[in-house]
Amino acid sequence: MTPEVVTELSGMHLFWRIPCFLTNEEMNYVYLVRCTDDTLYCGWTTDLQARLKAHNCGRGARYTRSRLPVELVYFEEYEDKGEALSREWHVKRMTRKEKLKLIYQKEAGAMKEKINITEYANLITETLPKGILLNTNNGRFNSMVIGWGHLGTLWGLPTFVVYVRQSRYTKAQLDQSGEFTISVPLEGIIPSINRICGAKSGRDTDKAAEAGLTLVDAETIHTPGIKEYPLTLECRILYAQDQDLMKIPKDIRERMYPQDVPGTHPMANRDFHTMYVGQIVDAYIIR
Repeated sequence: MTPEVVTELSGMHLFWRIPCFLTNEEMNYVYLVRCTDDTLYCGWTTDLQARLKAHNCGRGARYTRSRLPVELVYFEEYEDKGEALSREWHVKRMTRKEKLKLIYQKEAGAMKEKINITEYANLITETLPKGILLNTNNGRFNSMVIGWGHLGTLWGLPTFVVYVRQSRYTKAQLDQSGEFTISVPLEGIIPSINRICGAKSGRDTDKAAEAGLTLVDAETIHTPGIKEYPLTLECRILYAQDQDLMKIPKDIRERMYPQDVPGTHPMANRDFHTMYVGQIVDAYIIR
């Protein structure tokens, strides 16, 4: 019989069962246990059941020996041991509030699978022209559809570059918050989402509510990701620069920046773009 783990968070009771496949020693697990003094301990193992038993028999970590019994409240699984150890290092350095957020989001069904960006580069660049989401949050969440951008490396850092016109509500959000998230669908765009986020302004529309977006708290910054478009890049702005329209080829300038079309128009208009170079500080898929 598999052990049942019970914890409590903000008055909510969370019930987990450790499935038998978690004894597979080919997998690596980063976990959190809650000690009897209500502190949280993070560790790594290849066998969650055995490790939990060792903790409660006093054969686990020195920290937990004087704080028994412990209860398993969270875990992540990795095929690669190095990735698991790296994740353990990062979780150990989280604040208690950040660790509690991990626990809550897992129970709420919003787990995040860390990814290697390069493995998804083709998917991101192929989906971009069809319309992915650029999200901002400066006290109010907003999302807009973008079809231009660059995934790459600049100054030795992984980056995503976005372009936003002067009159867009998103521009003010970017200038004030200094961050953004990119949300990419894994199984094709959802027309209803792209229609609302691509044609309406965040100034007078709650796009999250109208498009039915499920917002998921970010790991490193303050701008949420979107569960419906689960591949998420969290970015901090490193650099911004306005375009010089006169340096853009004439045929492109006339097609993309027609001076007789006001900046309020949702498509090509007279407003130039500002380029924002964002350092990718976290990347994952919301499961």
